[in-house]
Amino acid sequence: MQMSRQRYRTGLVVVSLIGAALRLGTWSTVFTASGITLDGTDSYYHLRRAWLTMRDWPWVPQFDHLMNVPDGARLLWAPLYDLLLATLAKVLPGDSEQAVELAGAILPPILGVLQILVLALLLRRLAGRRAAIVGAALAAFLPGVVRYALLGASDHDPLIELATLGVLAALAGALSRPDAKPVPVGQLAFEAAAWLSVLILTWPGALIHVGLFIAIGVAAAVAAGRRSEVAARLGKTLGLGGFGAAIIVLPFVLGSIWTASVGASYEGLSWLQAAALLGLSLSGSLLALGTGSLGANYRKLLSLAGISAIALAVLLPICVPPLVAGLTFLGRSEPWLQTIAESRPLLSLLGQPDLRPLLVRLSCVPLLLPLLAVWLLRRKTARVATVFVLTWAIYTLSLALFQARYSHGAAFAIAAVAAVATVQWSSQRSIDPLPWRETLLAALAFLPCLAAYLPIPGFGGLRLFGRPTPLVASGMDEVCLFLRSAAPPSVAWEHPETPAEESVLAPWSAGHWIEWIGQKATIASPFGSHGQPSFYDVARFYFLEDNKKIAHLLEHRRVRWVVVESDLLKLEHAAQIAAIDPQIYLGPKTVDGRRGIHLDRLMQTIGARLAFARESTAQSPNSAPVQPSGFREVFRTRQLRQGPFGPVPLIRVYEIDAAKESAVVDSLRPEDLLRNGRTPFQGESILVGGQPTPRQLERANEFGYRTVINLRQPDEKDNTDPQRVQDLGMTYVSIPINGPADMTEEKARVLAGALEAAESPVIVHCASGNRVGGLFAMRAFYIDGMSPEEALAVGKAAGLTRLEPEVRKALGLSAD
Repeated sequence: MQMSRQRYRTGLVVVSLIGAALRLGTWSTVFTASGITLDGTDSYYHLRRAWLTMRDWPWVPQFDHLMNVPDGARLLWAPLYDLLLATLAKVLPGDSEQAVELAGAILPPILGVLQILVLALLLRRLAGRRAAIVGAALAAFLPGVVRYALLGASDHDPLIELATLGVLAALAGALSRPDAKPVPVGQLAFEAAAWLSVLILTWPGALIHVGLFIAIGVAAAVAAGRRSEVAARLGKTLGLGGFGAAIIVLPFVLGSIWTASVGASYEGLSWLQAAALLGLSLSGSLLALGTGSLGANYRKLLSLAGISAIALAVLLPICVPPLVAGLTFLGRSEPWLQTIAESRPLLSLLGQPDLRPLLVRLSCVPLLLPLLAVWLLRRKTARVATVFVLTWAIYTLSLALFQARYSHGAAFAIAAVAAVATVQWSSQRSIDPLPWRETLLAALAFLPCLAAYLPIPGFGGLRLFGRPTPLVASGMDEVCLFLRSAAPPSVAWEHPETPAEESVLAPWSAGHWIEWIGQKATIASPFGSHGQPSFYDVARFYFLEDNKKIAHLLEHRRVRWVVVESDLLKLEHAAQIAAIDPQIYLGPKTVDGRRGIHLDRLMQTIGARLAFARESTAQSPNSAPVQPSGFREVFRTRQLRQGPFGPVPLIRVYEIDAAKESAVVDSLRPEDLLRNGRTPFQGESILVGGQPTPRQLERANEFGYRTVINLRQPDEKDNTDPQRVQDLGMTYVSIPINGPADMTEEKARVLAGALEAAESPVIVHCASGNRVGGLFAMRAFYIDGMSPEEALAVGKAAGLTRLEPEVRKALGLSAD
């Protein structure tokens, strides 16, 4: 019996209100006396990007110098979620920072309620109003859905799944239930194109969902019959929708920084995402053509398939490598992903193999799925709808078993399977009064989900309410507020196109907090290694033992503050991320009763020396490390934890005081002042090497260097500023060298003349030292009269590397 329209609307309103109430359950932890506190770390970079977008609406920045200092980082997220966040913030009260924080808090539950409504539309098209109400009610309650749409959980996940549901609703409309009015294919294709565009413009990994749409379309078409009208409608919806989305997304792809720099990438927005849409269009077109029942539309679909195939043939050679890289990334090949709970397999969400995360987030239905599948497939009614939801569930559940974050999509599929099963079961049974046995069994199947909402012992790590946010639990709220008050905001805070003058070196997981709350530039952020090579510099820093390497990294990355955690339990993960064997730090000395740490070796690292430094010999045992010279402790958290020598602050902050002559900086030799620095010429006060940082120029001036000769071309990125050199009282000379073309006698004589006229000592640099070495080889040959072999040796000593084959030719030697 079909549910009346009025009862359906009333039920949908009630379900939506219940869903909204559950998603607002984190109110007390988000809206506190100290302000708005969001969940996670990515939430805070969404705030920053939305804030920047508000100032230049609707343009969303693609590059930011506030991270990966001094190089800056390409932003790997597609722009739509941050544009939506900025648009909402523009209509909210308060100044821009407060408005964007409020928008970040309330947008997820708004999207969560929209998810419930779109799922109801999907199931109404698929199996009727009763299925729509049952599925919407389960989606309102299932923790796997609620988790990602909670108040304060500002991330693009709810928009991703909303768009996914929208595309699936378009495909469901193509099934043409006998008891419902068919939806025109043109309308369904328009819906699919719009939702696909939202999906691609929200998340670069949306090609995973494109695979889901193809799988469902093919499976449902096979179930309906290859030559059926349903198969033709599915194929046309996918083909026209995919092609329409490709047209919509194309301008954004052409304007993407990723397309311009690398062509195709599984990060950001690039040709790979456009290729995925074209692949969807080709698949749908071929599916429709295979039915043989298109009539007058045959030539149009054939043309669509041809255009998509030609475009794919052009794009595939540049798209296959990044696609493989993306699939490898999905398989958690990077060690840092193992430290993120949501990137672990669902059954290892708590850090060890455990069935509880699956049961709490998705109920017992995934375990019963094989039985439900057999029972549903044996029934002759609604076979296409059954295949539709089972394909959806199997695909998304398989993804969740790889990464827990995909349990979001799996939860919607589980709700849909349960809804279709309920309608199938009730179609031959009276449901007034409700059969108590079946009702009890259904309730028991969803009973584990209560652990997400109630304080049940043993399930604390899976609770949605009443848990502290990571920002507060880690102590980084105190640290960020200190950094915000310690100095004015970084210049890159308001001008992301401008390189930051100084940075904070902190564990990568804290980067987005420091960037938004502390308003300071960082070296590494939770973007991981994507777009910021300094990520691994930070990972290695805490394990460095050599003062020269420490000084070089601090100088090169323009570090002013160093943030140090004292959690030894993270040792193994930290070492793995830094590509260091953690076994060298594990030994017989017990620190926490569970793990042995080789303290003597560990305390040689700069991280341990800073984390466990004694304040004075009277307060700590002599075995505790002495605070390294050159680091001045300026802040410590009130929270303490037990360290190897007694209680220590949870986090310490040190300042690198450039005005003080520290042992770390004083250990520098002249060669350490430049990247690849060296002093190869006996009797000549010449330092050669790569690009110096502004701080290195200051140190060079303090060392007494009087002249800087720059061989880089003026338009090269992050070049030496002539005015800065002159402000330091040194002379600046530019001799632009354009690689092999300028390895000539003329340029060698220009260099020789500049050196002869220069006040000593002299710095000669290019970007890496390669051009310097090549030109000094030419000077040795043409000016000093050395043999080609001797001149080549001089060049190598001065930094010659990749230009050696061209220099050998210029000297008359063989290229070998």
